[in-house]
Amino acid sequence: FQEKYDYRNVEVFFDVKLNLRYVITEGNRLYFKRSMSAEQIKGCYSFLQMEQDIESPHRYLTSDFFVAENDVVADVGAAEGTFALSIAGKAGKIYIFETDKEWIEALEATFAPWRHKVQIINKFVSDNNNGENIALDSFFENGEALNFLKIDVEGAESELLKGCEK
Repeated sequence: FQEKYDYRNVEVFFDVKLNLRYVITEGNRLYFKRSMSAEQIKGCYSFLQMEQDIESPHRYLTSDFFVAENDVVADVGAAEGTFALSIAGKAGKIYIFETDKEWIEALEATFAPWRHKVQIINKFVSDNNNGENIALDSFFENGEALNFLKIDVEGAESELLKGCEK
């Protein structure tokens, strides 16, 4: 299935007002880090499309594992936010956790149309709470039900899961 994705077919646009590059995905703008060139974005976006292909073992959503209408979702390790963007119209609330400050600017631009239901949190998600970290048990201590948890934390899964036992 990988052959379906050719970075040369990715069209990159430039938002003069925000001074950021973006691609159009499912009719929405997906912004990228200011430091990424158009060529880097083409390669990155082509890879993102490939990993979410119906045949990909890395695919986040399947017919058996999906976000339902009005679900509360935590996207931990969102990077550019493709997963959250793919469910923005359906989810009731999305909490995006991302620590890379360069991605924060791009995420704010991408999710501006959903500002009322998307919250971007610039913290690591782990099993403790301090200036840089937050545990999901603490974050959701107000009793809000979390329906779907997408995790891409590059080896810190154990700490994250310890912090969300409730």
